Amino acid sequence: MFSQLLAITLLLAPATPASLVPERLDGWQRRGQPEAFTGRELFKAIDGGAEVYLAYGFERLELASFGNGDREVELYYYHMSSPLAAWGIFQRERPRQALAVAGAAAAALRAPHLCTLLKDSLYLKVTARKGKLDKNTCGTMLEAAAARLPGPATLPAQLALLPAAGRLAGSEGLEPGGYQGCDELKNSLFASYRVADKEYEIFVLLEQGGVQPAERFQKLPAAWKQVEGAPWPARARPVPYQGPLLLARTASAVVGVSGADDQKEALKVLSGLLAARTR
Repeated sequence: MFSQLLAITLLLAPATPASLVPERLDGWQRRGQPEAFTGRELFKAIDGGAEVYLAYGFERLELASFGNGDREVELYYYHMSSPLAAWGIFQRERPRQALAVAGAAAAALRAPHLCTLLKDSLYLKVTARKGKLDKNTCGTMLEAAAARLPGPATLPAQLALLPAAGRLAGSEGLEPGGYQGCDELKNSLFASYRVADKEYEIFVLLEQGGVQPAERFQKLPAAWKQVEGAPWPARARPVPYQGPLLLARTASAVVGVSGADDQKEALKVLSGLLAARTR
């Protein structure tokens, strides 16, 4: 009877996800077994910043050390809840120097101590413990790692919601909390744009907790006032020390602008960027 109960328990127990950490990576040998952390166990693995990862949709971390001669690195395999969540934390921490890595959606380097990689729902972070990381070392290591990771090497489809014209490369990001401190603007994409020698931010509402963007727009709190004369349903609200936020429900997205001095300027900027998108 005991053996039968044990067998049933094992069958019903959730399966342990297969590890993505190999034994070797392009001349680097793993030292010891990977450690795994889920949920709030992340606080045991990293010094600060765990709350940020959790806000972006962290699910599981695999942490392993690799050595190559007298050099040693640590690899952090962050399994996130979606490709968008992985991209969001990758962009938040992204070093300035981009790396072209075959098989990856994106990669970056901050020599001599850090390089990062994005692929599907996985964010990989490599830090040097002994020795230094350079472009060649990171390129070959990340390419070997990317080849072993599942999923497509593409950026999240939601990025297409941001207008392309005028966008400043590398300024894109995801705000899981309230954009500009507004709780009703959680889970927003954003990017910086240059229009007539001035910089603005465009932001796009995404689905939040099963609520679609159009419905989120309809449920905006009373601080958001209707904007007259806009070519689409639009509302605006002031933000202390930031100027107005203007948000519009268009046929393709719920999109807004910040950085304008007044509502008239905000409407002009948003109208121009959205018009350029349809040309």
